[in-house]
Amino acid sequence: MGLGISFVPAHVRPLGPVKPSALLVRGEDRHGHFLRETRLATPMSPEAQAAHAEAVRLFRLRAGPRFTQAAE
Repeated sequence: MGLGISFVPAHVRPLGPVKPSALLVRGEDRHGHFLRETRLATPMSPEAQAAHAEAVRLFRLRAGPRFTQAAE
């Protein structure tokens, strides 16, 4: 099990064809380089589980086919 957290300025533009998601933790995003995640109120709610599944899907798409194959 692992946990990775990256704090990235909103002006940073990610590379690659897949637009990643991010949770804005401070300030405002005037650039729109990331898909906006929303802060969820209830842990393990259906909404939280769906948001997590989508974030994992995007991460695997960005990581490439070798990561997706290894995760299966």
